[in-house]
Amino acid sequence: MPLYAQTATHLFAIGTIILQMVLASSMLLRLLTGAWFPEPLLTHLRTLGLRYAALFPIAAFVLSLWYSEVVGLPVCALCWFGRTMMYPLAVMLPIAAWRNDREIWRYVLPITFIGTLITGYQHLLQVGLVTGSICHAFASGGDCAARYVYEFDYVTLPMFGVTVFITTALLVWMARNKVS
Repeated sequence: MPLYAQTATHLFAIGTIILQMVLASSMLLRLLTGAWFPEPLLTHLRTLGLRYAALFPIAAFVLSLWYSEVVGLPVCALCWFGRTMMYPLAVMLPIAAWRNDREIWRYVLPITFIGTLITGYQHLLQVGLVTGSICHAFASGGDCAARYVYEFDYVTLPMFGVTVFITTALLVWMARNKVS
């Protein structure tokens, strides 16, 4: 991988870890207090959550194409399946944000759930916690277990996807009409 791509990947990995810390803090706060975020932030997310939620899949869309088309990393079957969950979000969420369609959560949450399962499985495969692979059942351009990115002995390309799916789901959940 070229040096510019390594540097960018390192920065993306730092951003992923920061986002995961925010997600973990939010989940811990939910367990301890019953609220996902402090009230001022929750009010902000109710108002602008759809706009924020639209940004993450768009970024993932652009980065997935950058890694495959510019950097030249091969795309395996699980990567394609993960993309089939991410790419519709990059179209649906900006439209929902523009129209202020807070009912979009009904469509987004199943997609993010399936995307999290696919990318989560691939991450576990790449870090060696799962052996064998369903990838061999599909003809594809890459090996699903091959790690092209492994930052901080933890962050892989599929982990980028897991983080985006979960973040998107939480933001859309916060932006729906009735927040609990």
